[in-house]
Amino acid sequence: MARITFTGLDGYIESLERLGKSTGKAAGKAVYEAAGILADEVKKGIQGLDAGDKTPQETERREKQKEGLEKSFGIAGIREDNGFINVLVGFEGYNDVRTQKFPQGQPNQMVARIFNSGTSHNRKQPFFDSAVKLSKARVKSKLKEIFESEIEKTMRE
Repeated sequence: MARITFTGLDGYIESLERLGKSTGKAAGKAVYEAAGILADEVKKGIQGLDAGDKTPQETERREKQKEGLEKSFGIAGIREDNGFINVLVGFEGYNDVRTQKFPQGQPNQMVARIFNSGTSHNRKQPFFDSAVKLSKARVKSKLKEIFESEIEKTMRE
């Protein structure tokens, strides 16, 4: 836990001002690094997705979808929304599976949702939900560790 040491009222005020200025930066760094832990777990989940064994064409299509998920997955930049610091972890763009409905390729967000939640034709493979559950404790501890170390650095300055 971070400690504040000061002498007199002026020292106290100065410490609080430094702390106030550095809190946003420290929180942003902590959130972004913690998101990396979740991202690594999601990538493992994507690699573990089952492409199925119905037909060779179906298996090839599902492999292309998995490849599209791997390529499009990432962490967006830090964003502050009404005092909350957010980092988006997700999928962007389109994969190489072209259909009549999706001539430019299927949206990777849709494909991720299909794998994660299942459909009437595809069984549920909750890779994203599992990644969140598996990494939750590590993410929390990393957030705390980084934030406290950044605050300690600020207070030493």
